[in-house]
Order: sequence, then structure tokens, then C-alpha cells
Amino acid sequence: VPFRLTADFVKNTGFDRSKISNRTGQALLDGKDYGLMVRAHWGPQRTVKKGEWNVNLAYRYLGSDATLDAFTNSDFGLGGTNNKGWVLGGSYSLMDNTWLSARWITSNPIDSYAPAGNTQLSVDTIQVDWNARF
Repeated sequence: VPFRLTADFVKNTGFDRSKISNRTGQALLDGKDYGLMVRAHWGPQRTVKKGEWNVNLAYRYLGSDATLDAFTNSDFGLGGTNNKGWVLGGSYSLMDNTWLSARWITSNPIDSYAPAGNTQLSVDTIQVDWNARF
């Protein structure tokens, strides 16, 4: 069974907390300026023949100042930055060129910007796709 392990890292080298504080006159919260994702994938990249399957597991961590919110995955934590969590997914080919895919995405905020006493927003998402290729 094929196995792949991948990792991605991003760091916002242009972010300077002191410059932004001086320009705005506001003290910034302690946001993180980096992000990472580590992913393990078992099985073929695509499931196209009957009975083929694959499974993947990923951990994602994206600090609030790592990148622009507009460039993030809108499925993870409802989009934006300041999220960490897991993605578990897989596919199974029901027939040739027809497969069922599912993903469970769970995320939590890294830093809470809510006033004391408020709870943090935790987001869980389940996605199921039935695909056909012709």
C-alpha cells in the first residue's frame, strides 16, 4: 500500500508587530506569524478502480498573522487564520470511475480573543462526496 508523508510550513517574514503598533497606536495581541501542516496518506492518490481505497490524516496549525485570511481554506475552521486541528479523510471506489469520499474536519482557535469568561468557538465539519468520472 503506497504511503506518503508531506509537510508544509509558512512564515510571514514581512510581519513586524512593533511597526504595526507604532503606526496604529494599538497594542497587538500575541498572534502567531507562522503555520504548518503535516499530512499522512495511505493508498493510491486517486481511487478509480473498483475496490481501491485511501485514507489520510492531517494536522493543521495556522497562526493569526501567518498569511492573509483571504488565502486560507474556507472549510477549515470556517475560514481565516488562528485555527489548529485535524482533518481525517478517505475514499472508496464503488465501481470503476465512481467513488465515495468523506472528510471530518475539527478545529479550535489557537488564541482566544474573546473577553474573559466566554467560551472558544470549536468547529467540526463532515463532508461527503459521491464522484463519477467519465
